[in-house]
Amino acid sequence: MLETLNQRRQSMAITETTKKVQALRQVMSSREIADAVKTSSSEQVRRWIRGDAQPSPERVEIINELFEQYVTKEIYGNS
Repeated sequence: MLETLNQRRQSMAITETTKKVQALRQVMSSREIADAVKTSSSEQVRRWIRGDAQPSPERVEIINELFEQYVTKEIYGNS
């Protein structure tokens, strides 16, 4: 069973949303991301980070906005 689960994880494609959540996790806690995307579960965020699940389209929009803010801040600073 464990081997099957590991094979499934390896075969799942890492989506752009997964990459964005992983990047956000470098500057925010799972709890902060969960609060921002209006989910009560930081475990759900961790599942997105691992690529085990994908957020709903509504949450993807919020993640995209958060990521855009993060990139803008990284490029232009806090000005």
